[in-house]
Amino acid sequence: MMDASPVTAAVVRLATERDATLSRVLQYTRDGWPEDRSGESPELSAYRTKQGELSIQNGCLLWGARVVIPVKLRERVLQMLHDGHMGESHTKGFARMYVWWPNLDFDITQMVKACVTCQQYRHQAPVTPLSPWSLPSRPYERVHIDYCGPVEGKMLLIVVDAYTKWIDVHVTTRATTEVTMEELRKTFAYWGIPKFLVSDNAQCFVAPAFQSFCTQNGITHLRTAPLSPKSNGLAERAVQTVKQGLRKQGNGTLHTKLARVLFTYRSSPHSTTGVTPAELMTGRRMRTRLDCMLPSLQDRVVSSQWKMKERYDRQAQRRTILPGMSVLVSQVSGLAGVGRTTRWLPGHCINISGLKLTVRLDDGRVLQRHLDQVVPKAVAGNQAVRQPTDWTAAPRPPQTPLTSLRTTPTSQATPSPPTPSPPTPSPPTPSPPTPTPLPPPPAECPERERPTSPSPVGRPARGLEGRGELNSRLKCDVQLSRGESVECREPVSAPQVPRYNLRPRK
Repeated sequence: MMDASPVTAAVVRLATERDATLSRVLQYTRDGWPEDRSGESPELSAYRTKQGELSIQNGCLLWGARVVIPVKLRERVLQMLHDGHMGESHTKGFARMYVWWPNLDFDITQMVKACVTCQQYRHQAPVTPLSPWSLPSRPYERVHIDYCGPVEGKMLLIVVDAYTKWIDVHVTTRATTEVTMEELRKTFAYWGIPKFLVSDNAQCFVAPAFQSFCTQNGITHLRTAPLSPKSNGLAERAVQTVKQGLRKQGNGTLHTKLARVLFTYRSSPHSTTGVTPAELMTGRRMRTRLDCMLPSLQDRVVSSQWKMKERYDRQAQRRTILPGMSVLVSQVSGLAGVGRTTRWLPGHCINISGLKLTVRLDDGRVLQRHLDQVVPKAVAGNQAVRQPTDWTAAPRPPQTPLTSLRTTPTSQATPSPPTPSPPTPSPPTPSPPTPTPLPPPPAECPERERPTSPSPVGRPARGLEGRGELNSRLKCDVQLSRGESVECREPVSAPQVPRYNLRPRK
Protein backbone atom coordinates (compact mmCIF):
# COMPACT_ATOMS: atom_id res chain seq x y z
CA MET A 1 0.00 0.00 0.00
CA MET A 2 1.17 3.52 -0.78
CA ASP A 3 2.14 5.75 2.12
CA ALA A 4 -0.63 8.33 2.67
CA SER A 5 1.40 10.63 4.91
CA PRO A 6 2.38 14.03 3.44
CA VAL A 7 5.78 14.49 1.85
CA THR A 8 7.76 16.90 4.05
CA ALA A 9 10.94 18.83 3.34
CA ALA A 10 12.93 16.44 5.54
CA VAL A 11 11.71 13.49 3.50
CA VAL A 12 12.60 15.27 0.26
CA ARG A 13 16.10 16.14 1.58
CA LEU A 14 16.81 12.57 2.61
CA ALA A 15 15.53 11.13 -0.68
CA THR A 16 17.55 13.67 -2.67
CA GLU A 17 20.76 12.64 -0.98
CA ARG A 18 20.05 8.95 -1.70
CA ASP A 19 19.06 9.52 -5.34
CA ALA A 20 21.91 8.71 -7.74
CA THR A 21 21.14 11.49 -10.17
CA LEU A 22 19.98 14.23 -7.81
CA SER A 23 22.91 13.69 -5.47
CA ARG A 24 25.29 14.54 -8.33
CA VAL A 25 23.10 17.50 -9.35
CA LEU A 26 23.17 18.68 -5.75
CA GLN A 27 26.98 18.45 -5.72
CA TYR A 28 27.36 20.18 -9.11
CA THR A 29 25.01 22.96 -8.04
CA ARG A 30 27.08 23.53 -4.91
CA ASP A 31 30.58 23.18 -6.44
CA GLY A 32 29.98 24.00 -10.11
CA TRP A 33 29.18 21.94 -13.19
CA PRO A 34 32.10 20.24 -14.99
CA GLU A 35 32.92 21.17 -18.56
CA ASP A 36 33.46 17.57 -19.64
CA ARG A 37 30.16 16.02 -20.74
CA SER A 38 31.51 12.66 -21.85
CA GLY A 39 29.69 9.77 -20.27
CA GLU A 40 26.90 12.00 -18.96
CA SER A 41 23.53 10.24 -18.66
CA PRO A 42 20.34 11.67 -20.29
CA GLU A 43 18.81 12.16 -16.84
CA LEU A 44 21.71 14.38 -15.82
CA SER A 45 21.58 16.31 -19.12
CA ALA A 46 18.00 17.40 -18.35
CA TYR A 47 19.26 19.17 -15.24
CA ARG A 48 22.32 20.67 -17.00
CA THR A 49 20.04 22.76 -19.25
CA LYS A 50 18.64 24.43 -16.11
CA GLN A 51 21.88 24.72 -14.15
CA GLY A 52 21.62 28.50 -13.96
CA GLU A 53 18.15 28.26 -12.33
CA LEU A 54 18.90 25.55 -9.76
CA SER A 55 19.50 26.39 -6.10
CA ILE A 56 19.84 24.61 -2.73
CA GLN A 57 17.83 25.42 0.38
CA ASN A 58 17.99 23.34 3.57
CA GLY A 59 19.43 20.43 1.62
CA CYS A 60 16.59 20.45 -0.94
CA LEU A 61 17.16 21.13 -4.62
CA LEU A 62 14.95 23.91 -6.05
CA TRP A 63 14.24 25.04 -9.61
CA GLY A 64 13.13 28.59 -9.13
CA ALA A 65 10.56 28.37 -6.32
CA ARG A 66 9.61 24.76 -7.08
CA VAL A 67 11.08 21.76 -5.26
CA VAL A 68 12.78 19.12 -7.42
CA ILE A 69 11.25 15.76 -6.39
CA PRO A 70 13.37 12.56 -6.44
CA VAL A 71 12.21 9.52 -8.35
CA LYS A 72 11.07 7.55 -5.29
CA LEU A 73 8.73 10.31 -4.13
CA ARG A 74 7.16 11.25 -7.46
CA GLU A 75 4.33 8.72 -7.25
CA ARG A 76 3.29 9.97 -3.82
CA VAL A 77 3.49 13.59 -4.97
CA LEU A 78 1.31 12.84 -7.99
CA GLN A 79 -1.35 11.33 -5.75
CA MET A 80 -1.25 14.40 -3.55
CA LEU A 81 -1.65 16.69 -6.58
CA HIS A 82 -4.57 14.66 -7.91
CA ASP A 83 -6.24 14.12 -4.57
CA GLY A 84 -9.39 16.07 -5.59
CA HIS A 85 -9.65 14.50 -9.07
CA MET A 86 -9.93 17.94 -10.65
CA GLY A 87 -8.70 16.91 -14.06
CA GLU A 88 -5.52 17.17 -16.11
CA SER A 89 -5.35 20.95 -16.55
CA HIS A 90 -6.08 21.69 -12.91
CA THR A 91 -3.53 19.15 -11.73
CA LYS A 92 -0.83 20.61 -13.98
CA GLY A 93 -1.53 24.12 -12.77
CA PHE A 94 -1.46 22.96 -9.17
CA ALA A 95 1.86 21.16 -9.67
CA ARG A 96 3.52 24.20 -11.27
CA MET A 97 3.13 26.06 -8.01
CA TYR A 98 5.15 23.62 -5.89
CA VAL A 99 7.14 20.85 -7.59
CA TRP A 100 9.13 20.04 -10.73
CA TRP A 101 11.01 17.19 -12.35
CA PRO A 102 11.75 16.31 -15.98
CA ASN A 103 8.62 15.28 -17.97
CA LEU A 104 6.29 16.39 -15.18
CA ASP A 105 3.41 17.25 -17.55
CA PHE A 106 3.66 13.88 -19.29
CA ASP A 107 3.54 12.02 -15.98
CA ILE A 108 0.45 13.97 -14.91
CA THR A 109 -1.30 13.20 -18.21
CA GLN A 110 -0.63 9.50 -17.89
CA MET A 111 -1.77 9.47 -14.27
CA VAL A 112 -5.09 11.18 -15.04
CA LYS A 113 -5.76 8.82 -17.95
CA ALA A 114 -5.15 5.84 -15.66
CA CYS A 115 -7.30 7.22 -12.83
CA VAL A 116 -10.38 4.98 -12.46
CA THR A 117 -12.46 7.67 -10.81
CA CYS A 118 -11.77 10.20 -13.56
CA GLN A 119 -12.61 7.67 -16.26
CA GLN A 120 -15.97 6.88 -14.66
CA TYR A 121 -17.05 10.52 -14.91
CA ARG A 122 -15.66 11.35 -18.31
CA HIS A 123 -17.83 12.67 -21.14
CA GLN A 124 -20.26 10.27 -22.78
CA ALA A 125 -19.45 10.37 -26.51
CA PRO A 126 -17.95 12.75 -29.08
CA VAL A 127 -20.35 15.49 -30.10
CA THR A 128 -21.76 15.74 -33.59
CA PRO A 129 -20.91 18.64 -35.94
CA LEU A 130 -22.54 21.92 -35.00
CA SER A 131 -25.63 22.99 -36.94
CA PRO A 132 -26.06 26.78 -36.50
CA TRP A 133 -29.44 28.46 -36.73
CA SER A 134 -29.96 30.47 -39.90
CA LEU A 135 -30.05 34.25 -39.68
CA PRO A 136 -33.58 35.69 -40.06
CA SER A 137 -34.28 38.23 -42.76
CA ARG A 138 -35.46 40.98 -40.37
CA PRO A 139 -35.73 41.82 -36.65
CA TYR A 140 -38.14 39.86 -34.50
CA GLU A 141 -38.79 37.24 -37.12
CA ARG A 142 -37.50 34.51 -34.79
CA VAL A 143 -37.12 34.82 -31.01
CA HIS A 144 -35.70 32.42 -28.41
CA ILE A 145 -37.09 32.24 -24.87
CA ASP A 146 -36.01 30.57 -21.62
CA TYR A 147 -36.40 30.97 -17.86
CA CYS A 148 -33.59 31.95 -15.48
CA GLY A 149 -33.61 31.72 -11.72
CA PRO A 150 -34.49 31.87 -9.03
CA VAL A 151 -32.62 35.17 -8.59
CA GLU A 152 -33.36 36.91 -5.28
CA GLY A 153 -36.55 34.87 -5.05
CA LYS A 154 -37.75 35.84 -8.55
CA MET A 155 -37.87 34.07 -11.93
CA LEU A 156 -36.58 35.86 -15.05
CA LEU A 157 -38.14 35.24 -18.47
CA ILE A 158 -35.42 35.82 -21.12
CA VAL A 159 -36.54 36.77 -24.66
CA VAL A 160 -33.80 37.09 -27.32
CA ASP A 161 -34.18 38.26 -30.90
CA ALA A 162 -32.12 36.09 -33.27
CA TYR A 163 -31.47 38.95 -35.72
CA THR A 164 -30.49 41.87 -33.48
CA LYS A 165 -29.45 39.86 -30.37
CA TRP A 166 -31.73 42.20 -28.38
CA ILE A 167 -32.55 40.84 -24.90
CA ASP A 168 -35.78 41.49 -22.99
CA VAL A 169 -36.08 40.31 -19.37
CA HIS A 170 -39.38 40.02 -17.46
CA VAL A 171 -39.30 39.60 -13.67
CA THR A 172 -41.97 37.15 -12.51
CA THR A 173 -42.85 35.31 -9.33
CA ARG A 174 -43.74 31.97 -10.97
CA ALA A 175 -42.76 30.20 -14.18
CA THR A 176 -46.27 29.15 -15.24
CA THR A 177 -48.01 29.12 -18.61
CA GLU A 178 -50.35 31.98 -17.75
CA VAL A 179 -47.52 34.21 -16.53
CA THR A 180 -45.45 33.38 -19.62
CA MET A 181 -48.26 34.37 -22.00
CA GLU A 182 -48.86 37.66 -20.13
CA GLU A 183 -45.19 38.63 -20.28
CA LEU A 184 -44.92 37.71 -23.96
CA ARG A 185 -47.91 39.93 -24.76
CA LYS A 186 -45.98 42.86 -23.25
CA THR A 187 -42.99 42.10 -25.48
CA PHE A 188 -45.16 41.75 -28.59
CA ALA A 189 -46.75 45.12 -27.80
CA TYR A 190 -43.30 46.72 -28.09
CA TRP A 191 -41.75 44.88 -31.03
CA GLY A 192 -44.56 43.07 -32.84
CA ILE A 193 -45.52 39.43 -33.28
CA PRO A 194 -42.69 37.10 -34.36
CA LYS A 195 -43.06 34.36 -36.93
CA PHE A 196 -41.11 31.71 -35.02
CA LEU A 197 -40.77 31.10 -31.29
CA VAL A 198 -38.01 28.73 -30.10
CA SER A 199 -38.03 27.19 -26.59
CA ASP A 200 -37.05 24.05 -24.70
CA ASN A 201 -39.47 21.41 -23.44
CA ALA A 202 -40.33 22.99 -20.09
CA GLN A 203 -43.84 22.34 -18.79
CA CYS A 204 -44.90 25.97 -19.23
CA PHE A 205 -43.94 25.88 -22.94
CA VAL A 206 -45.56 22.56 -23.91
CA ALA A 207 -48.92 23.16 -22.23
CA PRO A 208 -52.00 23.17 -24.55
CA ALA A 209 -52.85 26.73 -23.51
CA PHE A 210 -49.47 27.98 -24.72
CA GLN A 211 -49.83 26.12 -28.02
CA SER A 212 -53.23 27.72 -28.54
CA PHE A 213 -51.71 31.12 -27.73
CA CYS A 214 -49.10 30.67 -30.47
CA THR A 215 -51.68 29.47 -33.02
CA GLN A 216 -54.02 32.40 -32.43
CA ASN A 217 -51.18 34.88 -33.00
CA GLY A 218 -49.84 33.15 -36.12
CA ILE A 219 -46.63 31.99 -34.43
CA THR A 220 -44.81 28.77 -35.30
CA HIS A 221 -43.59 27.23 -32.05
CA LEU A 222 -40.31 25.28 -32.41
CA ARG A 223 -39.14 23.06 -29.55
CA THR A 224 -35.57 21.82 -29.27
CA ALA A 225 -34.46 18.26 -28.55
CA PRO A 226 -34.85 17.17 -24.90
CA LEU A 227 -31.74 17.21 -22.71
CA SER A 228 -29.87 19.32 -25.27
CA PRO A 229 -29.47 22.93 -24.02
CA LYS A 230 -27.12 23.84 -26.87
CA SER A 231 -29.98 23.49 -29.37
CA ASN A 232 -31.39 26.66 -27.81
CA GLY A 233 -27.93 28.12 -27.39
CA LEU A 234 -28.90 31.73 -28.09
CA ALA A 235 -31.28 31.79 -25.10
CA GLU A 236 -28.83 29.89 -22.89
CA ARG A 237 -26.06 32.38 -23.70
CA ALA A 238 -28.42 35.27 -22.89
CA VAL A 239 -29.21 33.66 -19.51
CA GLN A 240 -25.48 33.48 -18.76
CA THR A 241 -25.00 37.13 -19.75
CA VAL A 242 -27.82 38.33 -17.49
CA LYS A 243 -26.74 36.21 -14.49
CA GLN A 244 -23.10 37.29 -14.72
CA GLY A 245 -24.12 40.91 -15.12
CA LEU A 246 -26.33 40.80 -12.03
CA ARG A 247 -23.52 39.32 -9.92
CA LYS A 248 -21.19 42.18 -10.86
CA GLN A 249 -23.64 44.95 -9.92
CA GLY A 250 -23.41 46.82 -6.64
CA ASN A 251 -26.20 48.04 -4.43
CA GLY A 252 -29.74 48.43 -5.66
CA THR A 253 -32.92 46.51 -6.18
CA LEU A 254 -33.26 43.69 -8.65
CA HIS A 255 -35.01 45.94 -11.19
CA THR A 256 -32.29 48.59 -10.85
CA LYS A 257 -29.45 46.14 -11.37
CA LEU A 258 -31.29 44.49 -14.26
CA ALA A 259 -31.80 47.85 -15.97
CA ARG A 260 -28.08 48.58 -15.72
CA VAL A 261 -27.15 45.21 -17.20
CA LEU A 262 -29.58 45.56 -20.12
CA PHE A 263 -28.53 49.16 -20.81
CA THR A 264 -24.86 48.17 -21.00
CA TYR A 265 -25.55 45.13 -23.13
CA ARG A 266 -27.84 46.92 -25.62
CA SER A 267 -25.42 49.83 -26.10
CA SER A 268 -22.31 47.64 -26.65
CA PRO A 269 -21.34 46.04 -30.01
CA HIS A 270 -22.20 42.36 -30.18
CA SER A 271 -19.39 39.92 -30.95
CA THR A 272 -21.38 38.20 -33.73
CA THR A 273 -23.02 41.12 -35.56
CA GLY A 274 -20.39 43.77 -34.83
CA VAL A 275 -23.23 46.27 -34.23
CA THR A 276 -25.01 47.21 -31.02
CA PRO A 277 -28.44 45.65 -30.50
CA ALA A 278 -29.94 49.13 -29.99
CA GLU A 279 -28.83 50.29 -33.46
CA LEU A 280 -30.48 47.33 -35.12
CA MET A 281 -33.76 47.74 -33.22
CA THR A 282 -34.34 51.50 -33.49
CA GLY A 283 -34.58 51.62 -37.27
CA ARG A 284 -37.50 49.20 -37.60
CA ARG A 285 -41.19 49.32 -37.00
CA MET A 286 -43.20 46.78 -35.01
CA ARG A 287 -43.75 43.57 -36.89
CA THR A 288 -47.14 42.81 -38.39
CA ARG A 289 -48.25 40.17 -40.85
CA LEU A 290 -47.65 42.52 -43.80
CA ASP A 291 -44.28 43.94 -42.69
CA CYS A 292 -41.48 43.90 -45.21
CA MET A 293 -37.95 42.79 -44.53
CA LEU A 294 -35.13 45.07 -43.45
CA PRO A 295 -31.45 45.03 -44.52
CA SER A 296 -29.68 41.85 -43.49
CA LEU A 297 -26.33 41.07 -41.91
CA GLN A 298 -26.36 37.61 -43.43
CA ASP A 299 -22.75 37.46 -44.62
CA ARG A 300 -21.16 38.61 -41.37
CA VAL A 301 -23.25 36.40 -39.11
CA VAL A 302 -22.90 33.34 -41.34
CA SER A 303 -19.13 33.83 -41.46
CA SER A 304 -18.98 34.13 -37.67
CA GLN A 305 -21.18 31.07 -37.25
CA TRP A 306 -19.05 28.99 -39.60
CA LYS A 307 -15.88 30.03 -37.78
CA MET A 308 -17.49 28.92 -34.54
CA LYS A 309 -18.63 25.72 -36.26
CA GLU A 310 -15.09 25.07 -37.56
CA ARG A 311 -13.61 25.41 -34.07
CA TYR A 312 -16.40 23.31 -32.60
CA ASP A 313 -16.13 20.55 -35.22
CA ARG A 314 -12.44 19.91 -34.55
CA GLN A 315 -13.46 17.58 -31.73
CA ALA A 316 -16.71 16.46 -33.37
CA GLN A 317 -17.34 13.12 -34.98
CA ARG A 318 -19.78 12.81 -37.88
CA ARG A 319 -22.48 10.25 -37.27
CA THR A 320 -25.19 9.21 -39.74
CA ILE A 321 -28.40 7.57 -38.53
CA LEU A 322 -31.32 6.82 -40.84
CA PRO A 323 -34.86 5.66 -40.07
CA GLY A 324 -34.98 1.93 -39.51
CA MET A 325 -31.45 1.57 -38.14
CA SER A 326 -30.74 -0.20 -34.85
CA VAL A 327 -29.33 2.30 -32.37
CA LEU A 328 -28.27 2.72 -28.73
CA VAL A 329 -29.76 5.59 -26.69
CA SER A 330 -27.85 7.18 -23.81
CA GLN A 331 -29.75 7.07 -20.52
CA VAL A 332 -28.15 9.20 -17.78
CA SER A 333 -29.22 8.80 -14.16
CA GLY A 334 -28.14 10.66 -11.07
CA LEU A 335 -26.85 14.19 -10.52
CA ALA A 336 -23.75 15.60 -12.14
CA GLY A 337 -20.76 14.56 -10.06
CA VAL A 338 -22.84 12.58 -7.55
CA GLY A 339 -23.52 8.96 -8.49
CA ARG A 340 -23.98 9.77 -12.15
CA THR A 341 -24.10 6.68 -14.38
CA THR A 342 -24.70 6.17 -18.09
CA ARG A 343 -26.57 3.28 -19.70
CA TRP A 344 -27.12 2.59 -23.38
CA LEU A 345 -30.59 1.26 -24.20
CA PRO A 346 -31.14 -0.66 -27.48
CA GLY A 347 -33.83 0.32 -29.96
CA HIS A 348 -34.38 1.49 -33.52
CA CYS A 349 -34.86 4.92 -35.10
CA ILE A 350 -38.36 5.63 -36.41
CA ASN A 351 -38.16 9.35 -37.31
CA ILE A 352 -35.58 12.12 -37.80
CA SER A 353 -36.31 15.87 -37.57
CA GLY A 354 -33.08 17.79 -38.00
CA LEU A 355 -30.87 16.71 -35.10
CA LYS A 356 -33.83 15.42 -33.04
CA LEU A 357 -34.42 11.67 -33.34
CA THR A 358 -37.44 9.63 -32.34
CA VAL A 359 -36.37 6.17 -31.12
CA ARG A 360 -38.52 3.21 -30.19
CA LEU A 361 -36.78 1.11 -27.52
CA ASP A 362 -36.94 -2.66 -27.44
CA ASP A 363 -39.25 -2.46 -24.41
CA GLY A 364 -41.80 -0.42 -26.42
CA ARG A 365 -41.05 3.08 -25.12
CA VAL A 366 -40.72 5.96 -27.59
CA LEU A 367 -38.08 8.60 -26.78
CA GLN A 368 -36.94 11.81 -28.44
CA ARG A 369 -33.23 12.48 -28.16
CA HIS A 370 -30.53 14.64 -29.71
CA LEU A 371 -28.14 13.06 -32.19
CA ASP A 372 -25.36 13.42 -29.58
CA GLN A 373 -27.19 10.92 -27.36
CA VAL A 374 -27.79 8.26 -30.04
CA VAL A 375 -25.16 6.01 -31.67
CA PRO A 376 -25.67 3.28 -34.28
CA LYS A 377 -25.71 -0.26 -32.94
CA ALA A 378 -23.02 -2.57 -34.35
CA VAL A 379 -25.16 -5.37 -35.83
CA ALA A 380 -25.15 -7.15 -39.19
CA GLY A 381 -27.27 -5.44 -41.84
CA ASN A 382 -27.71 -2.26 -39.82
CA GLN A 383 -28.63 0.06 -42.65
CA ALA A 384 -31.75 1.78 -43.80
CA VAL A 385 -33.72 0.55 -46.82
CA ARG A 386 -32.59 2.43 -49.90
CA GLN A 387 -33.83 2.47 -53.47
CA PRO A 388 -31.72 0.33 -55.85
CA THR A 389 -29.06 2.30 -57.68
CA ASP A 390 -28.43 -0.31 -60.37
CA TRP A 391 -31.08 0.01 -63.11
CA THR A 392 -30.94 -3.72 -63.80
CA ALA A 393 -32.27 -4.36 -60.28
CA ALA A 394 -35.03 -1.74 -60.51
CA PRO A 395 -38.58 -2.99 -61.19
CA ARG A 396 -39.76 -2.51 -64.74
CA PRO A 397 -42.53 0.15 -65.03
CA PRO A 398 -45.95 -0.81 -66.46
CA GLN A 399 -46.16 -0.71 -70.23
CA THR A 400 -48.08 2.19 -71.79
CA PRO A 401 -48.86 2.95 -75.46
CA LEU A 402 -46.17 4.59 -77.57
CA THR A 403 -47.46 7.07 -80.14
CA SER A 404 -44.13 7.57 -81.91
CA LEU A 405 -44.01 3.90 -83.06
CA ARG A 406 -47.26 2.51 -84.53
CA THR A 407 -47.87 -0.46 -86.88
CA THR A 408 -51.07 -1.65 -88.49
CA PRO A 409 -52.00 -5.03 -90.04
CA THR A 410 -51.63 -5.50 -93.80
CA SER A 411 -55.38 -5.83 -94.30
CA GLN A 412 -55.96 -2.38 -92.74
CA ALA A 413 -53.03 -0.55 -94.34
CA THR A 414 -54.54 -0.19 -97.87
CA PRO A 415 -58.00 1.33 -97.12
CA SER A 416 -56.63 4.03 -94.80
CA PRO A 417 -57.87 7.36 -96.23
CA PRO A 418 -55.35 9.72 -94.60
CA THR A 419 -52.42 8.21 -96.58
CA PRO A 420 -52.85 10.39 -99.77
CA SER A 421 -52.07 14.08 -99.83
CA PRO A 422 -54.15 16.07 -97.36
CA PRO A 423 -57.26 17.71 -98.85
CA THR A 424 -56.95 20.88 -96.82
CA PRO A 425 -54.10 22.64 -98.73
CA SER A 426 -54.90 24.32 -102.06
CA PRO A 427 -54.01 22.19 -105.16
CA PRO A 428 -52.17 24.95 -107.09
CA THR A 429 -49.60 25.27 -104.35
CA PRO A 430 -46.34 23.78 -105.73
CA SER A 431 -44.56 23.49 -102.37
CA PRO A 432 -45.16 20.43 -100.15
CA PRO A 433 -47.92 20.91 -97.56
CA THR A 434 -46.73 22.26 -94.26
CA PRO A 435 -49.08 20.24 -91.94
CA THR A 436 -47.56 16.92 -93.09
CA PRO A 437 -45.55 15.82 -90.04
CA LEU A 438 -43.45 13.03 -91.61
CA PRO A 439 -42.74 11.59 -95.10
CA PRO A 440 -44.69 8.48 -96.24
CA PRO A 441 -43.35 5.05 -95.21
CA PRO A 442 -40.93 3.24 -97.52
CA ALA A 443 -42.26 0.72 -100.05
CA GLU A 444 -40.32 -2.25 -98.72
CA CYS A 445 -42.18 -2.13 -95.39
CA PRO A 446 -45.92 -1.51 -96.08
CA GLU A 447 -46.96 -2.48 -92.56
CA ARG A 448 -44.92 0.23 -90.84
CA GLU A 449 -46.27 3.72 -90.42
CA ARG A 450 -44.19 6.73 -89.50
CA PRO A 451 -45.03 8.36 -86.17
CA THR A 452 -47.43 11.26 -86.40
CA SER A 453 -46.13 13.14 -83.34
CA PRO A 454 -42.92 13.02 -81.35
CA SER A 455 -43.08 11.03 -78.12
CA PRO A 456 -40.53 9.82 -75.54
CA VAL A 457 -38.89 6.46 -76.16
CA GLY A 458 -39.59 5.36 -72.62
CA ARG A 459 -42.78 3.35 -73.51
CA PRO A 460 -43.28 0.25 -75.77
CA ALA A 461 -45.59 0.32 -78.82
CA ARG A 462 -49.22 -0.72 -78.63
CA GLY A 463 -49.62 -4.39 -79.37
CA LEU A 464 -45.93 -4.94 -80.23
CA GLU A 465 -43.19 -6.88 -78.53
CA GLY A 466 -39.47 -6.71 -79.13
CA ARG A 467 -36.11 -5.49 -77.92
CA GLY A 468 -34.34 -2.18 -78.47
CA GLU A 469 -30.81 -0.75 -78.49
CA LEU A 470 -29.11 2.64 -78.78
CA ASN A 471 -27.39 3.29 -82.10
CA SER A 472 -24.55 5.70 -82.86
CA ARG A 473 -27.01 8.55 -83.52
CA LEU A 474 -28.44 8.33 -79.99
CA LYS A 475 -31.66 6.86 -81.35
CA CYS A 476 -33.26 3.56 -80.51
CA ASP A 477 -33.37 0.61 -82.94
CA VAL A 478 -36.20 -1.77 -82.02
CA GLN A 479 -36.20 -5.40 -83.20
CA LEU A 480 -39.79 -6.65 -83.21
CA SER A 481 -40.58 -10.25 -82.47
CA ARG A 482 -42.08 -10.77 -85.95
CA GLY A 483 -38.72 -9.90 -87.57
CA GLU A 484 -39.19 -6.24 -88.42
CA SER A 485 -36.69 -3.56 -87.54
CA VAL A 486 -37.79 0.00 -86.85
CA GLU A 487 -36.01 3.10 -85.61
CA CYS A 488 -37.43 5.57 -83.09
CA ARG A 489 -36.95 9.19 -84.06
CA GLU A 490 -36.70 10.61 -80.56
CA PRO A 491 -33.28 10.61 -78.80
CA VAL A 492 -33.00 8.54 -75.65
CA SER A 493 -31.73 10.17 -72.44
CA ALA A 494 -29.73 8.35 -69.79
CA PRO A 495 -32.52 8.01 -67.22
CA GLN A 496 -34.77 6.36 -69.85
CA VAL A 497 -32.30 3.66 -70.81
CA PRO A 498 -32.97 1.41 -67.76
CA ARG A 499 -36.61 1.03 -68.83
CA TYR A 500 -35.72 -1.28 -71.74
CA ASN A 501 -34.17 -4.67 -72.34
CA LEU A 502 -31.45 -3.90 -74.88
CA ARG A 503 -29.36 -6.39 -76.83
CA PRO A 504 -26.95 -6.10 -79.80
CA ARG A 505 -28.73 -5.88 -83.13
CA LYS A 506 -28.10 -8.75 -85.54
